[in-house]
Amino acid sequence: MKNILLLCCLFSFQAFAYEKHCENENATVIARLEKELDDCKGNYDVVSSEALIQAHRASARCMIDVADKLFDNFYVKNNKQVKAHFKNLTKSIYDYFYDNMLASDFAAENHMAAVCSESAEAEAAYYIREAVRKYIHNIKAECEEKSF
Repeated sequence: MKNILLLCCLFSFQAFAYEKHCENENATVIARLEKELDDCKGNYDVVSSEALIQAHRASARCMIDVADKLFDNFYVKNNKQVKAHFKNLTKSIYDYFYDNMLASDFAAENHMAAVCSESAEAEAAYYIREAVRKYIHNIKAECEEKSF
């Protein structure tokens, strides 16, 4: 009987925990940043590889701007450090995908630099979006936890 009571309390606590909301001006800022991130899209109605690369870069720059706003609002004490780490992360993402898609001997032999560059930019933009999404997710969870 004692175990059943403990299980009921545990499940009711978990159900209650999922109902937490970040009910203050921070929730508004977080929602705005989520929308801004969702709106970070390049103009992909283009036909050249160079135009696609520019569209991916514009999208990634937009996402980086959203991250900077997030850091300015919620990482005030460690702003400089967090921004430096994020800059290093984005550089590493670009380096990784460019190395992965352009540095091989096969890429050089096949003369596919434009296509591979576009693919590298697309992949980098995707992973930058996911990194910013994760930052927003964690801030939202921390805010909800704080308001509990």
